[in-house]
Amino acid sequence: MSLRWALLLVVAAALPALAADPVVERALAALQDDSSLKVRTQAALVLGARGARQAVPALGHALAGDEAPSVRIAAAAALARLGDLAGRDALEAASRVDPDAAVRAAAAKALSELLAGRTASLCGCLSPIGEERVLCDQVEAWASARFPHVRRVKNSLVVAVDPPSVPGHARARPLVALCGHLDTVPVHESDRGGPRRDGGRLVGPGASDMKGGLALMMMVAEALPRAERFCDLALVLYSREEGPYLENELEDVLGAAPELKAADLAICLEPTANRLQLGCVGSIHATVTFAGRAAHSARPWQGVNAVHRAGALLAELNALPPRQAVSGGHVFHEVLTVTRIEGGQARNVVPERCTLNLNFRFAPDKTLEEAVAELEALARRHGAEVAFTDLSPACPAYGDHPLVRRLLERTGVEAEPKQAWTDVARLALHGVPAVNLGPGEPSQAHQRGEWIEVAALGRGYRILEAFLRA
Repeated sequence: MSLRWALLLVVAAALPALAADPVVERALAALQDDSSLKVRTQAALVLGARGARQAVPALGHALAGDEAPSVRIAAAAALARLGDLAGRDALEAASRVDPDAAVRAAAAKALSELLAGRTASLCGCLSPIGEERVLCDQVEAWASARFPHVRRVKNSLVVAVDPPSVPGHARARPLVALCGHLDTVPVHESDRGGPRRDGGRLVGPGASDMKGGLALMMMVAEALPRAERFCDLALVLYSREEGPYLENELEDVLGAAPELKAADLAICLEPTANRLQLGCVGSIHATVTFAGRAAHSARPWQGVNAVHRAGALLAELNALPPRQAVSGGHVFHEVLTVTRIEGGQARNVVPERCTLNLNFRFAPDKTLEEAVAELEALARRHGAEVAFTDLSPACPAYGDHPLVRRLLERTGVEAEPKQAWTDVARLALHGVPAVNLGPGEPSQAHQRGEWIEVAALGRGYRILEAFLRA
């Protein structure tokens, strides 16, 4: 019997799909009716190898109810191979409640594969900053087919998974917004061949930053019905995050959908390796200019060297240690760094101008206005002029927020401060408490050959599901 089914596995993988496939029909009947667990196990594998999507309900039933763990494991593997989202609910349930640890692990792995398939589809639609329209069209079509309230703002979307509140009436339940950006940095030329698998990793533009996060948002909205959640849910999918603060379409979304400002918590699914990153440092880019007077370099006393004038400021910053500040029980490091310097026009001319780019990553205990005033005072003290090119506020850590505490208690994730800037700051500026939590690997953001661990997608889904479940 086992040799016959082994041969059927080989034949099933080799034959082209047929409208009426006797191999599939025989395997489907065996999965449902045969008394031998070996036969049922092999039948499930045949259905997966054959790409028999019509067998998804039967495989889901086998995963949920077959008495033999080997059959349930084979059914999970088949559902993963089919990649059909219709099997998602059975996989999600088995990953949580199956009494056999091996079955739970197989179901969790299969669920990760489904998420990897969706992530690959998102990565396959290239969306570098400024070119998000096609991906936004696709996600809008997905959302409109499932949820009755979808609003488009430029190339961004607000999806009310649950009915919006009646104007003038408070919501009966908390509102949680899952937020993610559709755009990536410009695509490296070597990454234009489409997403691919590399062992347990999915490689593709934006895989970690942050199309893996988008895949989680979409699947949890589909899979977890309102009756099983403690809260109402909204998705915010926006464009132009990877550019200047003022061009980010999240600002447009918050203006066009003011109901989002009533959210009790926003989760930005930026790459955090499934660690909860609280708050963020602010970011200012400022151009500091020192003026001098040109002269022949053989007679420098006839001029004023603008580069030399910048030396005292450079020396001060070089000796300046990071300042530590506490927010929400977490320590942030405030740093001021020169990231560019330009001066001089020729090798034999005393420079009459020197410009520095200062990047001030200021801690959450400081307002944007206070940080600006600090840089203005620094420039005046050194006799320089300062112009601000990018102004992004910091965000408090919200470590004591009741929904943040719920997230920590329900999931067991690690919490740490966000020593960088993200859109949690923009949300906080509009009165929305926000945190960072996503499946992507932070070190992979913006990299050539960017990847995400497939297993991390499954872990991220289970974290969100555990937090949201009533």
